[in-house]
Amino acid sequence: MSMKIRKAVEEGRAVIRWSHGDWENIGELLVFDSPETAAMEAERDTRGHCWSMADEIWSELCTDVNRAIKADRGLLVVS
Repeated sequence: MSMKIRKAVEEGRAVIRWSHGDWENIGELLVFDSPETAAMEAERDTRGHCWSMADEIWSELCTDVNRAIKADRGLLVVS
């Protein structure tokens, strides 16, 4: 699996989507079919536009394989 993630990062198809959870910000890995779709998703940011902070998401293009693997495993967390 890590080879598929590495390839997605290298090709610009990997995105980390952030959200709030248990007093932390949690990143999850999204892999898209094309770099163009990934770039569009990487600009998604609903912070300040939701009724609840729990519904907010924001994304970034992933350029680090280690962060991508952590996000895929549910281990990319920022307190």
